[in-house]
Amino acid sequence: MIVKILKKKEMNKMKKFKKNPPTKYNQTKQSSRISDYMDLNQRYQDDLNKRVKDVDQTWYRDKYTTKNNGSIRVWFTNPCGLSINPHKLKNHNSLYFLRYKSRCDYFGLAETNVNWHKMKGSATLYYRVKYYWKRFKTVTAHNTHANHGVTQRGGNRAATMGQLAHRVTKVGKDKTMLGRWVWIEYQGKLVMRTRIYTAYRPGRKPPQSSKKTTVYHQQDRYMRANNIKGDPRTMFDQNLQDELELLINECNIILMLDTNEDIENGNFNKSMLSIGMKNSILTRVQQPMPATHHRGSRPISTIYHSNGLKVVRAGILPTGIGVHGDHRNIYADFDQKSFLGDPMFMVATLFHRLITCPV
Repeated sequence: MIVKILKKKEMNKMKKFKKNPPTKYNQTKQSSRISDYMDLNQRYQDDLNKRVKDVDQTWYRDKYTTKNNGSIRVWFTNPCGLSINPHKLKNHNSLYFLRYKSRCDYFGLAETNVNWHKMKGSATLYYRVKYYWKRFKTVTAHNTHANHGVTQRGGNRAATMGQLAHRVTKVGKDKTMLGRWVWIEYQGKLVMRTRIYTAYRPGRKPPQSSKKTTVYHQQDRYMRANNIKGDPRTMFDQNLQDELELLINECNIILMLDTNEDIENGNFNKSMLSIGMKNSILTRVQQPMPATHHRGSRPISTIYHSNGLKVVRAGILPTGIGVHGDHRNIYADFDQKSFLGDPMFMVATLFHRLITCPV
């Protein structure tokens, strides 16, 4: 039966080829498109090199080009907005890097600035990622209480791919539907579970002259509408801390986020340390972290983990390498036994499942 289906597909391809054979015009048109793409890629790289010429180009701790066997890699950055056009070169280069160079099993992006409910079907995260990975799970979040069009400040997205995608049991997001964080949970050996959070913490209160579409203003309107006291940053810290405290004794936790304040000396870092979370980057080296924003002077993004996880490698990439944006890329490798409880088994693809042994 399978052989007949494959033969039928090949016959259909031959019929299409005979009806529309490649002409000289089509070949020249295709070659011109390829050359235009290469020119755009070169111009984009030249512009990127000019913008990052005066910023930090040094590696911090381990390089991502090496990955230990038996480790799970998580990747995080803040691209400061994703293009709503899926054909933009910036999106293609970022996805290409994640697929073929980063060797990550999970990636999280904060501050995507996209209202995913208003995106066209061909521009959603599923269609952007499905051509790069055959096995993956994704989750996105944005503020559903606001209506600012397709481009909307804030939001997060995360995806897990490859063999690790077969271990996913749950996905979720912020219960207030403000798009403050998303999470993916994995089932390990027996009762062992690991949950990875990707979050974006709002910045300080903007000046009065700024537009009222910032993340701070969106969450402030939600708080006033629901008679919640305080400010958006205080509400974020309290809600996230309460959620992590309920889970930290039940499963392993990894938290990747942009805090919009100094990681090493800020209030958010103190609250994470108080509940037993550790800075994954600083566990590898006892040195001050570099600035993670291109125009900043202090680190504002990092990866936290609970006590049950073991960090194998971790590092911060130089500016301009990885997912394109105005923040540096951060990654951490965790030991599989501490992540899942045992080495990860390999699940056969659909193609290999068709092969059966005769009895």
